[in-house]
Amino acid sequence: MKLNQDCVRDIMLFIEKNVTFGMFLHLNDFIESSDLKKYDSKTIKYTLGKLDETKFLHSKATWIDNNLVMFSTGMLTWDGHKFLDTI
Repeated sequence: MKLNQDCVRDIMLFIEKNVTFGMFLHLNDFIESSDLKKYDSKTIKYTLGKLDETKFLHSKATWIDNNLVMFSTGMLTWDGHKFLDTI
């Protein structure tokens, strides 16, 4: 599957906009978001899984049979904020 760079940007912006200190976003928050409605759930899940591999956010992902079944994030990292400043 190809990584959709627009989805990466939109998810990062969604996290920055919607997370407050001490709060977490979960997989369904991304899939059901009107801000991300132009992406199907497979694209969102793949993008979240790839973002979990980066140092852009503090997150936890759980995969079963090559399917992302749980995801949560509580904040962007310093590198995540720097990434958003460059796009």
